[in-house]
Amino acid sequence: MTRRVSLLLALALAATVAFALPAAGIEATGYVMDEAGIIPPDVESRIEALSARIETSTPGAQIAVVTVASLDGRPIEDYAERLFDELGIGAKDLDNGVLLIVAVSEREVRIEVGYGLEGAIPDPVAGRVLDEDVIPRFRDGDMAGGIEAGHARLAGLVAAEYETEVEGAAEPNTGPGIGLWIVLLAVGGVIGFFIWAAKKGLLKGGGGSPGSGGSSGGGFMPPPPSTWGGSSSGGGGSSGGFGGGGSGGGGATRGW
Repeated sequence: MTRRVSLLLALALAATVAFALPAAGIEATGYVMDEAGIIPPDVESRIEALSARIETSTPGAQIAVVTVASLDGRPIEDYAERLFDELGIGAKDLDNGVLLIVAVSEREVRIEVGYGLEGAIPDPVAGRVLDEDVIPRFRDGDMAGGIEAGHARLAGLVAAEYETEVEGAAEPNTGPGIGLWIVLLAVGGVIGFFIWAAKKGLLKGGGGSPGSGGSSGGGFMPPPPSTWGGSSSGGGGSSGGFGGGGSGGGGATRGW
């Protein structure tokens, strides 16, 4: 019995140590961490520059690109989420980061999205970026081209979320089907709210009186453009660190 308990304790300790280990020992030396060595210097420079423009044109949004030779048996979804949180991609208070990760040996690629951008890049949109911009180029043997195209499309989606234009960001294309569903859901939600409010009698009496707990404002609004910049996220990838943002667990994975 004693030996069995000791063995169980040893296994538990080993599991704890394994969980505590970093996802890949990847250091944030920039927006691009090409561990697999598949991105040429000129492409890396363009991605770095575009990510820097995104960060300074928004409230600290960050897009990181990571390539690894192998996941060493770990699911890419778990690996990406853990690496995202370890690097802290995006501004800390907004969680507006995106990670594009490529695992060469497993022939898998994933887009991992921070909490604050899940509305701008929901899972179907992330999948569309991979299907239309990344995977076709990967299958043609153009790994660097697929990564750059996917990164540019993600940059376009992030820029659109903050209603800004960024040089080099691709025009967002979420597809008419997805856009239609978003509009229908939004309209349905508004109608449903008013029906519920009318039944509760909340629509009587106008805007409410001071101290009643009412508010004349809407929901969350991003900081004004005058406050946007790299300082909101601790310097960004170009200085070797990210802003402390967290992953929402959303995104999409594809193989090629």
